[in-house]
Amino acid sequence: PKGKAGGKGKGGGKGRSKRSEEPSSGSDAGGEGRWRSAEAFVEACKSTALRLSDFDAKATQLMDALHEAGKSEAACQFLAKTLKEVARDAVANWRAYVFTLLRGFDREVYEAMKDQRGRPRPRRKDVKTVVDVQSMTPLKATAPEFVPGKAWSGGSAAAPEFIPGQPWGGAAAAAAP
Repeated sequence: PKGKAGGKGKGGGKGRSKRSEEPSSGSDAGGEGRWRSAEAFVEACKSTALRLSDFDAKATQLMDALHEAGKSEAACQFLAKTLKEVARDAVANWRAYVFTLLRGFDREVYEAMKDQRGRPRPRRKDVKTVVDVQSMTPLKATAPEFVPGKAWSGGSAAAPEFIPGQPWGGAAAAAAP
């Protein structure tokens, strides 16, 4: 056993901790996240299938923006009213659903938050490759035409035929006379 606890951690096993499922009673630094301890939010979590873990980074950012606009309590009441009859298993992706509801609650705050946040960076840059045509090997006009399903006539006569499911001799078989 490791350490004083005999190899057992404080977390209580696999899965999520209760901390992510219950609203926080404290407030975050800088005033952000104070809506989590608001009475309307706590009531929305108690009276519906809503959980704190249903708020991803974008939904949290939008709730912070709604809080700054003085609309977080109304947003929580809106969520409680909208989700009152919704069962937990009726929604496949709660994070997306909560964000969509919040986005529809106040479009102006959402648009202002989106403008302030800026556009996301592209995941990859489209790099165009420049091909130097003059350094390419010229194509042979006398090369045999490719026909799908037909054996290639330009191969070496010494190479063994490939048969699917059969072992192939490889380079050793091709080099053998």
